[in-house]
Amino acid sequence: SKLPFLQQQSSPRVIAFDFAPSYNFHVDRLRFDPELRNVRRRFRWVEAVTAPARRIERELRLDAVAGGSQLSYVAIHLRRRGYSEFCSSGLDFYQRKRFGVEVSEEMCWPTAGTVADEALAAASAVGTNRVFVATDDPEENASQDIQALRAKGLEVWLAHTVLAAETQVGPELRPLVEQAVCATADHFIGNLASTFSFAIAQEREVRGMTLETMSFWNSGSAAGIAAAA
Repeated sequence: SKLPFLQQQSSPRVIAFDFAPSYNFHVDRLRFDPELRNVRRRFRWVEAVTAPARRIERELRLDAVAGGSQLSYVAIHLRRRGYSEFCSSGLDFYQRKRFGVEVSEEMCWPTAGTVADEALAAASAVGTNRVFVATDDPEENASQDIQALRAKGLEVWLAHTVLAAETQVGPELRPLVEQAVCATADHFIGNLASTFSFAIAQEREVRGMTLETMSFWNSGSAAGIAAAA
């Protein structure tokens, strides 16, 4: 080991990150560099994250009407809290580029109409109407995004509501449970400006899920983004 002092400890070996592990690596257009890929492959969520994530995924896939057959589901990430200002002017700090892609305000801050249209298209493509929504929107259930999704006939599984039933999951673990559920969805739609979305993209990549199973708001498929490099 290059860290011999860790071998002297009897407690579990842990490396703590003070920022999202997707940050500051070379990930231009979803072409994750070998170092980041190796780091991500060695990540293991604790049982306190994986157990509730598995339960939620089972419920999402359960078709009670058809005798318990498996359903598909789409997961989406909506970064809302405090993001409007970042999307309009905060991106200037990064020369309006994130992860090698020039990000417009519309890509960073999609309208409720865009969210509903793109979620419906993804759901139709995988043959489902179930959408798991990971969001930090303080309005949660009353948000324009959720109303627009329901107006399209989509069955919305709001992460905040679903996790309320998981009483053993503390607030510090809930975002990780959301990431885990998003990582196993049949299709994931994320935000190109968000490290939260990119952490999910990395997890899906190391799980062997193709770029065709991911897209980003107002940006098209992940495969198309990568091909444009």
